[in-house]
Amino acid sequence: MARTYAPCGWLVERTVSWYDEETGDGEGYDVVEECGAAAVYTDRGFTCDAGHSHVTAEVRWNEGWDYAEDDGEALRLSRAGTEPRDFVTGGTYRGSLEAVYGTATAAALDTLDPPF
Repeated sequence: MARTYAPCGWLVERTVSWYDEETGDGEGYDVVEECGAAAVYTDRGFTCDAGHSHVTAEVRWNEGWDYAEDDGEALRLSRAGTEPRDFVTGGTYRGSLEAVYGTATAAALDTLDPPF
């Protein structure tokens, strides 16, 4: 697949506010919408100008890792033989290391220099 360029589909939350000068009324509310920044899509996933990036499920599967949102998910992935990775950094999941990897392995991971 060649590189393609399109708006970023990452979902972001923002606050929309309005104010009526005649009545003095105003309000704000949160909406979730697509980022929309320019993004480059490749066989691995995409990266956008706003800093969002994502690796496709197929690539994660082939490489033996997946994103973990919390300790429970990281533990389930680890028990299934899949390396848990952090959603934000993409590096090794660093939540409660003892809960995921066991005390001895967590201590060994703490001695490594990032990136993992």
